[in-house]
Amino acid sequence: MNSELLNYFFTKYIAKTPCKSIVPDRRLFVCQLQTNITDACGINYLNGGVCLTTQSLKHLFDKKPAEEFMFILDHLYSITKYPNQVYRNKKGGRGQFCLVTKIKGDQYICIIEIDQNAVREVYIPTVFRIRDRNYLSNYTLLWDWGNGEPHRHVTNS
Repeated sequence: MNSELLNYFFTKYIAKTPCKSIVPDRRLFVCQLQTNITDACGINYLNGGVCLTTQSLKHLFDKKPAEEFMFILDHLYSITKYPNQVYRNKKGGRGQFCLVTKIKGDQYICIIEIDQNAVREVYIPTVFRIRDRNYLSNYTLLWDWGNGEPHRHVTNS
């Protein structure tokens, strides 16, 4: 997926909609997760394909500052496909895993959610720039690009 396709998806379904309005239920394939990421998350039974829904894109459009939203639109593929770290999301948060990617000096977090229906697809509920340097301090690190292996704190349980 390239940013032109995501921009087209945005323009077609989201761009001129009023704040908090209902949008058609569509989804866009973003990328295939790398095997080391699916292994770290324990989602090997899935095809590793990640989708973005119009509802999630509308949420980003309504809630994020324009500069941050446009950056995410242009870099969503890289943020999702090439994370520097993978964390387990906190209980009670939407989605099970957090993909964290550093781009141009800023860290971006892409939450991925495994839909527990029969199809078991992976979706992106939200993406945002991490502003607080300590934001991830209470998250469990599952994988770090530093050595490409599961993090030493991960136990096989």
